[in-house]
Amino acid sequence: MRFNLLYIIIIICVFTSCIERNNFPSSDNYNARITIHEPVEGDVVSSNSSILLKTTFENDEKIQNIELVVINNTSGDTLYYINKDVNADFFYFVNEEIFIDAEPGDQLQLISTTWHKDAEIKTLETVFFSAD
Repeated sequence: MRFNLLYIIIIICVFTSCIERNNFPSSDNYNARITIHEPVEGDVVSSNSSILLKTTFENDEKIQNIELVVINNTSGDTLYYINKDVNADFFYFVNEEIFIDAEPGDQLQLISTTWHKDAEIKTLETVFFSAD
């Protein structure tokens, strides 16, 4: 009986030690850095063509959630939207080719955002560019 109890205790210890715990930073300390590589501020892109979106998300611990939005500020249309729970260690890179449905002269905006648990506390970067 003593050995059965010992085996049960050992099994419980082994299984509880194998549980993965997410060591995410608290929302107050989520100091991620976002670098938008493409497009850059003031870029002029061809209207009705494809463009590259390249954004780097970095944090000292985890990158939890990311969001990218491309908005046509002239028409108010959302041209691209992605929201992901990426759960990445330290670094996450987005490299997307998207089609821009815009007229010459339209003012465009890319908003890149990341947050941990509390979506109210976000790190955000924005670039403005236009279509020719």
